Amino acid sequence: MFATDATLELQRITQSPESDVVGSNFDLGYGAMLIAATEYPDVDIEANLSNLDRMAEAVQSRITQDSSSLQQLNVVTDLLFGVIGLDGNRG
Repeated sequence: MFATDATLELQRITQSPESDVVGSNFDLGYGAMLIAATEYPDVDIEANLSNLDRMAEAVQSRITQDSSSLQQLNVVTDLLFGVIGLDGNRG
């Protein structure tokens, strides 16, 4: 996706009336991928969205309804940095 296409699509979805409604179905992952596409035009948006979905499923399988916010954060942190091995961009 070209950076200009990604920017136009991001503008379209963020300027729609639904994006201002609390509880709307704004897809934050899709928005993040559009932002990424402005810097990395070859980003595979669909593949990355699938990866995000798998990560969300992994987190959901590790928490309970009784988990505190801190416990939930610890699960996400452990998954991203411990299991998956993310360590940030290197420039």
